[in-house]
Amino acid sequence: MQQCMLGESKVSIHKDVKKGVCLRASVNVKAGDVLLREVPLLSTPTASEKLKKSIDEFCRIIEGEDRLLILLSRRYIPPLCAFADAPAQLREAVLSLQSDFAVSDSKIAKAARRLAIMFHRSGLFSTSGGLVKVSVSKEHISLVLNLLIINSADTLPDGSEAVFYMGAMLEHSCSPNARFCIRSWEQDAAPAKQLWIGEWQATKNIASGEPVTTSYLEPELLERPARERGHVLLARMGFNCACDSCSQELRSAAALQAAQH
Repeated sequence: MQQCMLGESKVSIHKDVKKGVCLRASVNVKAGDVLLREVPLLSTPTASEKLKKSIDEFCRIIEGEDRLLILLSRRYIPPLCAFADAPAQLREAVLSLQSDFAVSDSKIAKAARRLAIMFHRSGLFSTSGGLVKVSVSKEHISLVLNLLIINSADTLPDGSEAVFYMGAMLEHSCSPNARFCIRSWEQDAAPAKQLWIGEWQATKNIASGEPVTTSYLEPELLERPARERGHVLLARMGFNCACDSCSQELRSAAALQAAQH
């Protein structure tokens, strides 16, 4: 989705046999350089009172269920509604993003499957429910919910959720070479609406052709041991971290343990 990009980027899309679609530096990059800027592919407007009421009612219905389902519902019902009302080309772009959990039997993957069924049966994303103008199929509810979780939808400063097209292709690393930040973008002196953009900056020099990585974890979690980081990523996003940092740390720990026996 070139229309999401702002200015020239220093990354290119690459298909990796093992990792799938990812981004690589298209030129030599210095620490501090901006790699890419883009507007959200999908973002949620401020929730209407009707939408807030519908979310509250749905959460009351599933109140006896796992708390995780309620948390996921409150966060992802608005972007699912935004997906339903988006133009066809935008919906196709959203559906092209990664939507398969790497660990299909993880708790988060099971919760997503269960919640997608509940969403479909509730009629929330059917035109008969009055929240959306175009009904969303059971399959698309499941796919979009998955990709919102997997691609780490970002919460913007105004509380809305956003998915970035190119940003979603950045692979995770516990020792990343790029960092993500959200910036205010003013196209004129008095913009009618606040526009937030995603910006990725290099944190170290990156050679042309080298994979560009970012962290899906908060800075404080990156200071924790590899096993703890791995547990968080599996719980939140349904994948086992195999970044160089974790692999090296786990190998060292295993070697030390073997030497002690």
